[in-house]
Amino acid sequence: MDIKEMNERLSSQRSGGKPRTFQSLEALQQHIAEHKFHNQHPPAGGSRANDNGKSIETIVNNTKHSPEGSHRANAASMVKTDTSPEGSQQTNIALMIKTQQSPEGARGNNAASGIKIQPLPQGSRWTDIAPSRRMTELTSLVRKIHSHNILKKYRCPLGNCTSPEPCQGMPKIPAVALDCEMVATRFNPSELVRLTAIDYLTSEVLIDSLVKPKERVINWRSTITGITSATMASAEAQGKVLYGYKEAQKELWKYVDSNTVLVGHAMENDFKALKITHLKVVDSGILASQAVSSKRRQFALNKLCEEFMAKPIRQRPNATHDSLEDAFAAREIVLWCLHNEEALRQWGTEKKKAIEAKNRRRRSRQKQKAMEVYESTDEDSEIPRWSDIAEAAGWPHPDTGYDPWSD
Repeated sequence: MDIKEMNERLSSQRSGGKPRTFQSLEALQQHIAEHKFHNQHPPAGGSRANDNGKSIETIVNNTKHSPEGSHRANAASMVKTDTSPEGSQQTNIALMIKTQQSPEGARGNNAASGIKIQPLPQGSRWTDIAPSRRMTELTSLVRKIHSHNILKKYRCPLGNCTSPEPCQGMPKIPAVALDCEMVATRFNPSELVRLTAIDYLTSEVLIDSLVKPKERVINWRSTITGITSATMASAEAQGKVLYGYKEAQKELWKYVDSNTVLVGHAMENDFKALKITHLKVVDSGILASQAVSSKRRQFALNKLCEEFMAKPIRQRPNATHDSLEDAFAAREIVLWCLHNEEALRQWGTEKKKAIEAKNRRRRSRQKQKAMEVYESTDEDSEIPRWSDIAEAAGWPHPDTGYDPWSD
């Protein structure tokens, strides 16, 4: 179905008034996004009737089933975003963006909901996605969502954990980059102590808060986390902490629902600390590992930043982890992978060769060491033998010549 036929069907379904026509499929998609947004966010003092919005979306959806329109129903219009084994659903990416088209609109919408958002730090070295590019970037990201089997292979929690609430229409925020810091408590060697979440598309900081564990901390891992008991006490005195992982979950669910794409590095660790499960995940560590081989491998976040983008993190001597920096770094790696697929493949090939050469050298050293141990056990060795003991005991017998070792 082409744009002319869609305009004719749209005119026939309109109840009254002057028919509206569109010059391109993209213009129609934009109209749908605006129509849906205004219905959900009516202006003060009135509301907008939803008399034909449903029929418009139906017409666009039907283009997928016509031979002429199937090639137009690309990821910019309808993208499969639900990879759960229970089923799948298709969500309009134009609607997922909602107010992400402009940073001011995003801040205003969240402000109306009582959500405080921090802007991107001035002079930041991280990529700022222009509003006109956000739909394209989100579409590329959705295509990279890992399958259920891949998440299981990389040990992401998939059951017996809290999951975000089902999406009702548009996601709260289409994509969120996430990172956590952990400490050791009496009963948990990896207890959540800091939570950071940023908007993948706008780079705005949504959450960056310490989380006070319910149990007594036995190891703050201060050389890694940079957090001490004094740091926690100071933040608590200022009322700037979340209490326990459950409160951290509740804070995260303000921005995340079942259709939000979560981005991070080695996210199985973050999910275990938060005690959550989620099926829409793009992990920078998994992207790198799959580029090398089908085997499960783990590459350090700072090494990937150096090798992919020449943007090292933790540059100071003995620098500790910073979950805000790590969340931005994971986001940056994912963006690099999406825009440099051929370079990623080449890196994976070279890395695989380097790993195989390293393994060959290791096996050669082990074999050489084993040979040296074998050669050192010669006849002059101090290791006692049963024949030596028998000879010391007087065998063979000097008179009869009987040798019991010959039996």
